[in-house]
Amino acid sequence: MRTCSGHSHDLLNALERKGLRHLVKPERAQAAAQEYLTGETTDATFDPYVAAVMEIQGKAVDLRAVKQWDPVDTCALCAVNLHTRTPTMASAWIDNVTDLMHATALANGIVKGGAGERILHA
Repeated sequence: MRTCSGHSHDLLNALERKGLRHLVKPERAQAAAQEYLTGETTDATFDPYVAAVMEIQGKAVDLRAVKQWDPVDTCALCAVNLHTRTPTMASAWIDNVTDLMHATALANGIVKGGAGERILHA
């Protein structure tokens, strides 16, 4: 799974704007991905960058933007822009998925500012 440099920076900048950048832990990305896939993410291990990339990858597959796309070597967001013939589609996806990550962090008390139904393990 790969995200190109440009889209990776866009995603990190969106997480920064939403107050989540401090939760990104590149040194444990592989473990965070495994936890996310198995539903074992906790408040302490939540990585919004990894979770966002996983959500984007899944959505790109559902959209079938990946017909002729190898998810190991190609950026899902680049593939989506190409598939939809809309050069700004990736930006919309980044905004939407980072909104989801922010809502998840708020609902679980990982960041301040909201309450709601817990999604992650305590």
